[in-house]
Amino acid sequence: MSRHFFCAHVEVDGDEEGDGEWYAVVMEYAGKKVLVMGLGRFGGGVGVSRWLVERGADVMVTDMGREEDLQKSLMALKGLEIAYRLGEHNVSDFTKADMVVVNPAVKREGNRYLRAAEAGGVELTSEIEILLEALPRHDRVIGVTGTAGKSTVCAMLGEAMQAKGDCVWVGGNIGGSLLGCLDEIGEDDWVVLELSSFMLAGMQGKEHEWGGQRVAVVTNFSENHLDWHGCVDAYRDAKRVLLDGVCEGGVVVMGKGVGDAGFEMRAGVRCVEVGDGGGLVMALPGEHHAMNGAIVKTVCEELGVWCDEARRRVEGFGGLPHRMQYVGTLTCRQEQGEAESKAGVARVYNDSKCTTVGGALMGMKSFEKGRVHLVCGGYDKGDDYGALGQEAARWCSEVYAIGDVAERIVSGANGVAEGCEVKDWGEMEQAALAIKSHVRDGDVVLLSPGCASWDQYLNYEERGEAFIRLMGL
Repeated sequence: MSRHFFCAHVEVDGDEEGDGEWYAVVMEYAGKKVLVMGLGRFGGGVGVSRWLVERGADVMVTDMGREEDLQKSLMALKGLEIAYRLGEHNVSDFTKADMVVVNPAVKREGNRYLRAAEAGGVELTSEIEILLEALPRHDRVIGVTGTAGKSTVCAMLGEAMQAKGDCVWVGGNIGGSLLGCLDEIGEDDWVVLELSSFMLAGMQGKEHEWGGQRVAVVTNFSENHLDWHGCVDAYRDAKRVLLDGVCEGGVVVMGKGVGDAGFEMRAGVRCVEVGDGGGLVMALPGEHHAMNGAIVKTVCEELGVWCDEARRRVEGFGGLPHRMQYVGTLTCRQEQGEAESKAGVARVYNDSKCTTVGGALMGMKSFEKGRVHLVCGGYDKGDDYGALGQEAARWCSEVYAIGDVAERIVSGANGVAEGCEVKDWGEMEQAALAIKSHVRDGDVVLLSPGCASWDQYLNYEERGEAFIRLMGL
C-alpha cells in the first residue's frame, strides 16, 4: 500500500500575535521587485513565484530555457501577474531587482549575472531560505542531508514522527514546495527538510537568519557532484552548512562512517554516530536501509517520540518510487537441467534515484552474490566509474553498462570478471532486450545507475519509468 507522508494540516486558531507575524511576512514582500532565476522544466521555481505574487511582490521570472520547453511550469503559473524573460538572461533585470531568488541548480560562484546583482547591493536568496526564515519555529525543523538516502530518511521520519499524533510536514528536495503551506504550519508542528548540497551551498554565512535547529542529520558521505562543486572539499563544505545551523545543546545524527569525513561540530553541539541497524527488522533489503532505519530511530529517540508504533512504521516502510522500488517479476528460464516446462521468475527493482557509485555498490550488495543483473551508467559526474565496474564484476551475474560512462565501467572490470559478463549496451532498450534472454529463475534485475540521467533522460524519474516500461511491468 502506498504511503502519504505529508500529514493533513491542523487548523490553528488565529491570535493577535500570530496574525501580526503573518502580516509582517506579507509586508516584507509587498511592492518588492523580485527576480526568480530559474523556473525549470519540472516546476522548481513555480511554488516560490506563486507565493511571492500572492504576497504582493512584483515578480519577474528569467530562465535560459525556451518557452516551448517550459510549458508545464508556465501553465502552473497561468493567470498570475508575472513578467517573463525566457531563452536568455539580461543583466539589467538583475541589477534593477530588490531581490533575486536563485534556483539551487544555478551555481552562484562566478555567475556574471549574480555578480552584477551583488555589486549593486541586490539581495540573493533561494526558496528554501525564504521558507526557513518564515517558519514559525526553527527548533521544530529537522534538516537532512547526505550523499544518499536523504529522501528515504525524510519519508521514514515523516511516518515515524506522526506515530504519537504530531503533525509533520516533509519538504525541501522531496515533494513539492512547502511555501504554499506556510499559513497551515502550526508552531508545534515538525518540519522535515531534505537539503541537497546545491541548496546548502547558497546558504553559507546566513545561519543567523535560518539556524536554531535542535537536530540535523547527515545520512552518509562520499564524493559526489564534483562536476558542480569542483572538489570534494567544496562538496563537504556545502554539507557542513547544515551543521552550522544547529543550536547550542543540539545534536547532529550521522550515519556510520560519516564521523571520519572531516565534519567539524560547533561548540556545544553533540554528534551521535549510528553504528548499526538499531535492532530493526526492515522490510526493505540491504544494509543501507537498515542504517536509514537506525538513523530515524536515533532522531526519534533524541526528540522523545520513539514508540512501538514508530518502530512498526519504520520497519514496514515500503520505500519510495525509484528508490530500490520493487516493481514485479520477469518470467524466465529455469536453471539448466531443470524441467523446461516450469517457468521461473526473476525479481525486478528500480533504483533510478541512485546517482552515486557508492549507492550503486550498496544497492547491488543488498542481494545475493552472483544473482544480480545490474544496469548501471549514465551522465558523467566525475565519480570513479572504473571502481563501479570492478566491484560490480566481482558481485554480479551480469553488468549492463549504458550511457556516457559505459566504456569506463567496462574498462574497470577488465581482468576482474570471473564468470560475470560486463558489456557496453549503449542504451537502456538494448540492455533490456539482453536481460530478458539472460535472466534465470531466482535472479534479481536491478537498475542502480550510480550516475545522473542527463545524458539520455530528463531526470531520474523518466529513466526509472523507462526501465519499468522496458521490463514490461
